[in-house]
Amino acid sequence: MSRGILIGDKHTYDDWGLILTKVDIGYPAPKTNYIDIPHGDGSLDLTETMGGVKYSDRTGTLEFDLIAPPSERQSLLTNIANYVHGKRHTIVLPDDPNFVYHSRLAINNVKTSYMLNKLVINVVSDPYRVKPTATVKELYLVENLIPENA
Repeated sequence: MSRGILIGDKHTYDDWGLILTKVDIGYPAPKTNYIDIPHGDGSLDLTETMGGVKYSDRTGTLEFDLIAPPSERQSLLTNIANYVHGKRHTIVLPDDPNFVYHSRLAINNVKTSYMLNKLVINVVSDPYRVKPTATVKELYLVENLIPENA
């Protein structure tokens, strides 16, 4: 079985024939805040003063092999670019299928040869991966917004 990922409602292998070769989404960097104390040792760590550690976005890349004849390559790459380039989608990785990443995608590079092509997509994701199902709190809020007579 070839590996692919789910981007929005498209599966990269099933829909486009992209074979996932590398995933690098990484971990979010903690936002730290240190203040140097003049004439003193060390610094003052204010990282957790606002209720805990906060995190930056995750950044990384997705790399794919695309096996397509040259006559079909440009049309397929145009379809992929129209769907992902600059757009925000949910991503589901094959090794972590119970969580989604909310991400903005951008095509970074396309390297072409006769039959084998390499497609690299940049990813900027929210710091936290989340479960794709609605939480109890979300369901409660939705139920309260719907009038009883509707």
